[in-house]
Amino acid sequence: MNKRILRLLAAGLGLVEAHAQGWREIAVPTVAEAAAAFPAPPREYGAIHWAIWGGQQTKEHILSEIERLYANGTYVIMLNASRGLRPKYFSAEYMDLVKFLVSECKKRGMKIWLEDDGGYPSGFAGGAISSDYPQLAMQGLVADGRYSVAAGQTLTIPVPPDTLGILAYNRQTGSTVIPVPSDGQLQWTAPDPGTSTVVFVRHVFRSSPTRYTNRADDTADKDGLYSLIDYLNPEATRAFLHVIHEGYQRVVGDEFGKTILGFRGDEPDYTGFMPWTPKLLETFQRIKGYDLLPYIPQFFGPDFSAEVLRAKADYWDVWSGMFRDGFFKPQSEWCRAHGMEYMVHLNHEELMLNLSLGEDLVRNEGSFFRDMRYVGVPGVDNLNQIGPGIVADFPKLAASAAHVFGRPQVWNEEGGGLRQEGKFVIDYNFVRGMNFLQIRGLNEAVASSSLGYNPAAATAWYVNRASYLLSIGRPAAQVALYHPTDSMWMGDKESDDVTVRLVTELMEHQIDFDHIDLEGLASVVSLPDGGLRNLSGQVYRAVIVPSSTVIDRRVLTKLRAFAASGGKVVFVGRTPSLVIDQTFLHAVEGTPDLAFATLETKPELTERVISALPRPDVKLDAAGAPLKYIRRSLKDGDLYFFFNESADALSRVATLTGRGRVQIWDATTGTIHPLLGVPQAEGHVDVPLELGPQESRFVMIGPAPERMGAPEPTLSSAEPLADLAFAWSVTAGGKLLTTPLKSWEDLGLGRPAEGVLYQKQFELPGVLPAGKRIYLDLGNVREVAAIVLNGKNLEARAWPPYQWDVTDLVRSGANSLEVRVQDPPPAERRNFGGARRLFPPPAASHGFAPTGVPGGLGGDDASGGGGPRGARGAAASRLGPPQGPEKAPLQAGLLGPVRLSAQ
Repeated sequence: MNKRILRLLAAGLGLVEAHAQGWREIAVPTVAEAAAAFPAPPREYGAIHWAIWGGQQTKEHILSEIERLYANGTYVIMLNASRGLRPKYFSAEYMDLVKFLVSECKKRGMKIWLEDDGGYPSGFAGGAISSDYPQLAMQGLVADGRYSVAAGQTLTIPVPPDTLGILAYNRQTGSTVIPVPSDGQLQWTAPDPGTSTVVFVRHVFRSSPTRYTNRADDTADKDGLYSLIDYLNPEATRAFLHVIHEGYQRVVGDEFGKTILGFRGDEPDYTGFMPWTPKLLETFQRIKGYDLLPYIPQFFGPDFSAEVLRAKADYWDVWSGMFRDGFFKPQSEWCRAHGMEYMVHLNHEELMLNLSLGEDLVRNEGSFFRDMRYVGVPGVDNLNQIGPGIVADFPKLAASAAHVFGRPQVWNEEGGGLRQEGKFVIDYNFVRGMNFLQIRGLNEAVASSSLGYNPAAATAWYVNRASYLLSIGRPAAQVALYHPTDSMWMGDKESDDVTVRLVTELMEHQIDFDHIDLEGLASVVSLPDGGLRNLSGQVYRAVIVPSSTVIDRRVLTKLRAFAASGGKVVFVGRTPSLVIDQTFLHAVEGTPDLAFATLETKPELTERVISALPRPDVKLDAAGAPLKYIRRSLKDGDLYFFFNESADALSRVATLTGRGRVQIWDATTGTIHPLLGVPQAEGHVDVPLELGPQESRFVMIGPAPERMGAPEPTLSSAEPLADLAFAWSVTAGGKLLTTPLKSWEDLGLGRPAEGVLYQKQFELPGVLPAGKRIYLDLGNVREVAAIVLNGKNLEARAWPPYQWDVTDLVRSGANSLEVRVQDPPPAERRNFGGARRLFPPPAASHGFAPTGVPGGLGGDDASGGGGPRGARGAAASRLGPPQGPEKAPLQAGLLGPVRLSAQ
């Protein structure tokens, strides 16, 4: 090995080490620095394997899985305790296995994340909260005492313990708050006419349901047996940290911040009731300046006055802030103090507000962005909700939180899997800003298929490289889409509907954006030189505000100043009619002066809205709704990731922003190629985008790296050399056909396990084009294709582009081409963790159900803490059904067109 190569390797290794030390912060390398790390990125950025410890675990099993993962190029493990774990969670024997896992991973330079509980949701400390800290257990507001009283009758009853208020309501006379008697004995006579219902509202110890891997009854039930902590009480969170985090610290703490990257939480929420904590009233009084207590019983009435609705919004504002400061922030601070990060996803990320179902994110967690404010690695979970034809843009929420709050990594608990089906989910996440994915199947056996293809290794290395590219640099979206959580606290479903619609329309028009909420606008972003700068250093040039009921005065002031300095502000749909200062209760009524903004009354992305936005960094020559993209800025370059989400090939010319050489960075192979036929970019450049079905591509514009591979062709302008459309010999299961290219279904071949062999002889002219390279492109293939050209085997490929540089293999005259195609069975659609998702939707309430806001916002204490994750589906606001006509499953085989061309 010569000295020059040694110097390059040394430089690359030094860069990897520098990245490894800085993975927790925004890093903005040069194109050359990124290129040096790209083939084998720092392992902190890699694909995550979900190590689910369920059933009997042994060192032999653990070691075997580590070795398979390492051989497949997977270097990050998420440790998760699952159903029936043996040895018992947090026992001495369990900790011995954890210590063994850490030791073996350390030897190999692998990394570990620790799930922070013995099941989910996070916060019950493997049952220790119920057994050792019952005074710090979760509490809620409930209306669990209800009595019907006929007109003229007197209800005489002892007041239940911890009663906060009593509400009497009558369908004919309305609602009345009954003073809580000081002697603890209620005597109340119902008025005429009709029957009244008397409701006692009190605070009780009640937990969202938990599923513990080692329940005493040895079942997989999810209920309140093992209580969560009081999320609003930082003392309770400290007890949780003492049990779990310090428990791990005593055993493997010497690897905190080294082999162990952090702790991750799972679905903390309030299910089935409204939150309570002993300091709620005191905290509310301090923040809002008035007493909440008289309003609490009215939250459980059948309808609200405008005054009660506003007081309820103030309550939501306060408890969601306490949730952030009492639960999420202490964990983030603890992890960072120990050289690690805190990673978590919530419940219902795809269902922000849905009044027809029993729960949603606003009711259960208060505010997505407030909860994520201090989280080191924001996340979401995809429960088989992403797939071709389905609108599921909710990963944008976590990506936006990371961008606004200056976090380089964004996590999805179920980020995809192997083969084309799994890669679709991976790319769907990537193009929405996710870059740290748990991938199914990475521990598959290393043994390759008969085509020499290892799907686990191919997927791991693709994700490793793509995750790295999408984690470095700064996010570059110029548009911020206001997320109207404050209007949702008022029960404004339209605000959520219009937000969701704008998300889809912006992406379909290739307008990249980030969500930003009340506090992000009011107190996180700064206002330099006509832009809004977030904590990633990204600058927004426009803000879109969807239909809203309210607007905070701090937001209004910031938007006015932004517009005065040259920024663009656009209100879409209904404009706000209340301006909030300290409280919702005392909001200023009336539409504020919005003369500084563009007002579009239609609740959609119109041409008027688009024309008010800054010049886009991607402009297509024709509409292309299935084409999505995301951009990141490096020190001297611009990185674009494109994804064709449709099952059809797509060809467009895109005008891109940037300066320098246009390059293709191939995350499958780790190689970099100049793009043929495209000039040097001088601010803007037209780039042909020719993407096969569900194909993705990285385009970098910047200085050419020192070492690049052969040029990448632009097939639309390439010179065709041979027509390979007809007369293929097709062999499958002893059956021989001569046929044009068709699907296996159309040829009556079924799906043979051994695959299908395609053979073709073709002639090339006596003189091949001088000074050009020759490319073979198979077009559409389902799914793994390996070729033999003139006796030479080329590397198998399992997703587009199915393209090879064959300059040195073809010859004048006769040529022989063989293509063998296999279509593995579709990846098993499974949910990790056994039966954790197997729940029916919550039952509909019958008769009166105390809910807290119109249409059910506020929680139904009668639901018994039910709300399953599995209940979420097509009705969810950020999860829609397939768009357009339903399509049959993708057809298998070599579908073409097969092209041989020169450029």
